[in-house]
Amino acid sequence: MKIEARVKFSDKFAKELSIDTARVDVDTDYVTPYESDIRDYVANELAEIFGCSFGDDEFEIMNLEDIIEDLKFDEFERKTQYANM
Repeated sequence: MKIEARVKFSDKFAKELSIDTARVDVDTDYVTPYESDIRDYVANELAEIFGCSFGDDEFEIMNLEDIIEDLKFDEFERKTQYANM
């Protein structure tokens, strides 16, 4: 499953890229419900899209809490599904 991350770039990157926001699909099969893992995943996806690396202070994930919540629920659902087998 994929969850969409809404990203807002820092003023510096927004000016360089001529865009201030982007959307990145986060693949729930490859990300844990921890902020650092989500940020790393999104930074890597942004690097692939724009061809440059992104530091922590160069973008903000606007819906980070929602993504964490969704990932925690998915993890809980998987665990309970296996317990019922």
